[in-house]
Amino acid sequence: MNFVEYEKLAQVTNGKYSAERDIQHAAYGIVTEVGELFDAYKRHLFYGTELDLVNLMEEIGDVYWYVAIMARALELDLAELDNIEIEKYLDTLNVTLKVEHSLSSLICQADTLFSIMATVSSPGELEEHLYRLVEELVCFATVHGLQPANCRKANIAKLQKRYPDKFSGEAAVNRDTALERRELEKHL
Repeated sequence: MNFVEYEKLAQVTNGKYSAERDIQHAAYGIVTEVGELFDAYKRHLFYGTELDLVNLMEEIGDVYWYVAIMARALELDLAELDNIEIEKYLDTLNVTLKVEHSLSSLICQADTLFSIMATVSSPGELEEHLYRLVEELVCFATVHGLQPANCRKANIAKLQKRYPDKFSGEAAVNRDTALERRELEKHL
């Protein structure tokens, strides 16, 4: 699923907010979801839990959802997000360093996006850091054997289970996580 198709489907599950409010929502969401990726990896590294690829795919998809919301609010050319090349990362770093580098960069880019949004800086700055975040997200997914387009597709399938008709605040809070996980597992 390319990013333009994904963004259209993602908008169905977005509330009706102004562009400014969507940017705020996306900045908060990106920070939250990148934190969830970081936590999943921390549990694996330090507590010896198995790396849950279904969970990684879900969190990567959730970050993409917020990226799509912010990109739309900023009126970015979403096709550009499909053209991110990561070979430069994959050829130069070993797997452990790639993962640690991409996690570190994801946290930095999420923090920077949030800070820029909070200080009402220029949309150009947001755009630059949003592209960098997507580069790191692509790298992180790829080193774990996950295809970014498939993470987006799985995310839409999960959200269609959560919101069969359209977004609702009640459905956002009262989720059937078991149903959503079964849907995600179909895409791994």
